[in-house]
Amino acid sequence: MGEILLQRKLDKRSLVVIGGTGPLSPRQKWEAIPERFRERILQNVWCSHCGNAVEIVSYRVYSAGRDIVLRGRCAVCGGEVARVVEQS
Repeated sequence: MGEILLQRKLDKRSLVVIGGTGPLSPRQKWEAIPERFRERILQNVWCSHCGNAVEIVSYRVYSAGRDIVLRGRCAVCGGEVARVVEQS
């Protein structure tokens, strides 16, 4: 993928942003989303193991064309989860 551009602690979540190619880095795209919406996104990720929407923890942010993808772990069961965040 790419180099780690940013790592920080967010409560019990840890964030790692992976570099992409394009005018905006994945970090810039993620941080361009208002914080209140980012929090709602982080707490609304589908876990196929739990069969429910859960909070994502220890996630990474990847560039996927114009969009970004969050990949991390379910806060409930620890299984792998992902969330696509479409950019308009």
